[in-house]
Amino acid sequence: MSPFSDGRAKIVLVIIASLLVGMIGRVAYLQTYGRQKTIRWAERQQHTAIKSIARRGTILSRNGYPMAATVQTTSLYVDPAFLLEQYQHDKRNLNQMDSDLRKMCKLVDCNVDELTELIGARAESRYLKVAENLDQKAREAVEALHIPGIGFEPMLVRYYPMGSTASHVLGTVGSDGKGLEGLELKFEQNLAGQNGFTRLEKDARRRPIGVEEEDYVPPTHGQHIVLTIDANIQMLAEEELANACEKFGATRGEVVVM
Repeated sequence: MSPFSDGRAKIVLVIIASLLVGMIGRVAYLQTYGRQKTIRWAERQQHTAIKSIARRGTILSRNGYPMAATVQTTSLYVDPAFLLEQYQHDKRNLNQMDSDLRKMCKLVDCNVDELTELIGARAESRYLKVAENLDQKAREAVEALHIPGIGFEPMLVRYYPMGSTASHVLGTVGSDGKGLEGLELKFEQNLAGQNGFTRLEKDARRRPIGVEEEDYVPPTHGQHIVLTIDANIQMLAEEELANACEKFGATRGEVVVM
């Protein structure tokens, strides 16, 4: 029997026709719904967005003294994947890494054993926060250690210069920087502002290679609020009220200033 019989030829034709139909269907998919999906995937691979945090507005007393303000500090983070890679491939060993991390933890007051355990547990992670609110001296000391995979980023912290004065009026903000109570909550929309962003294009090694003008949106910082409260009078009134409550053994009191 000939190897090119009608039955075998039909089977081959059916297989070829099925492959062609599958290819046509795949092309049609990639040109319609799949095209947008592929473009979105490529965009995520080639671009990254860096958020620019808006500075929260200041709350001022009637005489212009800041009663609630935002100050910029520095936080310290580590890239566990890069850190481990460098110590393993640059002729450094894990003992050296432990020694370097121990020196760093003494400078920023963190537990080196807990940090080492976290790095090991998140060996493939690219970000692990280590410490917050570092001053310039601590930052320079950490930088001098030249530990690979260590980085710094700016951090905005809410600060109340007058301590507890008028705290029941001012309120407070949470760890996310949003108002929780008092004036911080009541005027959240005015104080918060709007974050901006920078959209970076990356190369194959995920290094930034360019920023287009339209890919930068600056942050809109929050508005300032001026109160009718006089900071000095408020402070004196609260001190006198506290002294009176202590003198007469009262659990609470009220005062009216005229």
